[in-house]
Amino acid sequence: SATVTCVDAATQEAVSTTVGAGSPVSAGGTFVVSSGGAGTSLPSSITCTLSDTDGLASQSLTFDPSGTSELNLKDQFGSMELEACTDVDGDAQDCFTDVTYVYTLRNVGTNDMDVTRLDVTTGSPDGIVTESQLDRVLDTELSPGESTTATSDVIPLDVCIPGVYNVSTVVEADPPNGDMCQDTDSFEFEVEKACRVDVDISCTATNADGTTTDCAELEEVAGVCFGGDNMRDLRFRFVPATCAESVTTQPPSETECVESGDMTAVASATVTCVDAATQEAVSTTVGAGSPVSAGGTFVVSSGGAGTSLPSSITCTLSDTDGLASQSLTFDPSGTSELNLKDQFGSMELEACTDVDGDAQDCFTDVTYVYTLRNVGTNDMDVTRLDVTTGSPDGIVTESQLDRVLDTELSPGESTTATSDVIPLDVCIPGVYNVSTVVEADPPNGDMCQDTDSFEFEVEKACRVDVDISCTATNADGTTTDCAELEEVAGVCFGGDNMRDLRFRFVPATCAESVTTQPPSETECVESGDMTAV
Repeated sequence: SATVTCVDAATQEAVSTTVGAGSPVSAGGTFVVSSGGAGTSLPSSITCTLSDTDGLASQSLTFDPSGTSELNLKDQFGSMELEACTDVDGDAQDCFTDVTYVYTLRNVGTNDMDVTRLDVTTGSPDGIVTESQLDRVLDTELSPGESTTATSDVIPLDVCIPGVYNVSTVVEADPPNGDMCQDTDSFEFEVEKACRVDVDISCTATNADGTTTDCAELEEVAGVCFGGDNMRDLRFRFVPATCAESVTTQPPSETECVESGDMTAVASATVTCVDAATQEAVSTTVGAGSPVSAGGTFVVSSGGAGTSLPSSITCTLSDTDGLASQSLTFDPSGTSELNLKDQFGSMELEACTDVDGDAQDCFTDVTYVYTLRNVGTNDMDVTRLDVTTGSPDGIVTESQLDRVLDTELSPGESTTATSDVIPLDVCIPGVYNVSTVVEADPPNGDMCQDTDSFEFEVEKACRVDVDISCTATNADGTTTDCAELEEVAGVCFGGDNMRDLRFRFVPATCAESVTTQPPSETECVESGDMTAV
């Protein structure tokens, strides 16, 4: 036996700990760690200490009980095995349900009889046991047509462990005259292996310099391309527009837009740039090769490392069909105000690099990775992965099942699906989100499903007759036919925060901990041998 105390790991304030049968907790006994009040949740980290009442051993265990980090029934923290959890709304999951067998004996003959034998054999994942339950028969003397019952003890059944449970009976009865009569019956049910699938989303942005950033850390690019070192390269996007649609922070005295024909209808154009003062050509490179298509990009460059663009250039966009043209003059050097998203007619500035090679870019390449895990106890086939993405441009839902690397997963296995590379305009503040629905089928049983979502913001379950019934009494007082029992999913995280956790004291070493919680959030410290407590 051991005493148990728990404290908030951050504040060292006591956390309510109640031992089921009274302190101390015996090996195999239970205790509840609780926030102490309706609607309140457990802290994000607690430390529980188990101390041998003989003073020979102790064990301190630190973990996140709140439900914000992965936490599942049957997680074992040293000598503490999680067997029930209740969230702040009072919704509970419990590995244990109380099972009761009722044996109904009926005299279906034409003579009085005395019941002389009721042997019951129970089989479970723990083994097979046979015992007499004759002393439980309420009335052993039965007239024709009469019946009686015998009721088993309440049996705590661990529905977090899949397995087959069966019970069989042999009943015998003697009439006043004549031979003994006998009957048998059997009952079997299975706590089926659970199909449980888990999906998580990660999002990574690849920067222009090859480094990566978690999407949650993305910020709007300041986009200032002036006031420091002069500019070496400018990247523009061809967005067919009129001169009147120009939106630029550059002084009007330094810009000019001259056009002929309707540029808004142009599908592709050639682009040339010259120094406005000398008319010498300025290097202009189209991203996908000349001509530039509407929505395509091109780079205006000084042509060499350490050199800067001239103080004024004129770029001419000419419709490949010869129906329209537009000439735009502006200061690209960085000595005059110049910002990303400045639009000169049909040219929208989206990246700039100064003479030292320092770059600012409106676009970063974003990749979503969807990690699917079989966290159940049965094989499964992934049958659905639908992804919904939301951005300032709208909402799109599509199947990405064809991207799942391996759709057949055994228990404990995982796989991934990776999105296309998505160019994200971080010069436009907004909320970006992605949500997933994943479904999987086991060889037998019902489909299982999980969802996840990720959001970031670019800020600005004789004849004698005998029958058996079996009833499980659930934690909420309702009853369930044993044949309908299913393994409890046991997920204690990812929804409402946890209010209560009930643990079973299972003397063990820290090394025998088996938990789904990240190592960074758990700790087990011990002295002496807890296994002998």
